[in-house]
Amino acid sequence: MIKNKENVQTNVVNQAKEENPINDLIEKIKEKGGLKDLNLGELIKPNGYAYKISTKLKFSRVQLRKIFTELKTVYVMYKNRIDEEQIKARLYKLYPILQYQVNRKIIDNDFKKLMWEILDSLERDLENFNNTIEFMEALVAYLKE
Repeated sequence: MIKNKENVQTNVVNQAKEENPINDLIEKIKEKGGLKDLNLGELIKPNGYAYKISTKLKFSRVQLRKIFTELKTVYVMYKNRIDEEQIKARLYKLYPILQYQVNRKIIDNDFKKLMWEILDSLERDLENFNNTIEFMEALVAYLKE
């Protein structure tokens, strides 16, 4: 009886993860310290995190592109080896922008939590940028209008 109860609980937890890929990815980012150590295929392939998350988002590609464009600008700074403090200062500006969009009900709160976790991981280690940009590009591509 206890075994069956444990199996049911495990199935419920696994089903919840399937239903909310955003929370699952947040946990993986926390566990790994960022996106750099996650398998790129797991992030961007069809049925990867970018695709699964895109099916859960309830906002437009235009809103996502605004976030992506700002992140891409900071990525270019990183690639051009601009001072790390300037890069981080630019990243910090994304936190209130994301919160403002949530407050106005433009983006989902779960997505904001994911982005904040990604920003936190970039602050800890800018080497997370490569997979972050790949993930965001895939997310924009998969998001339907």
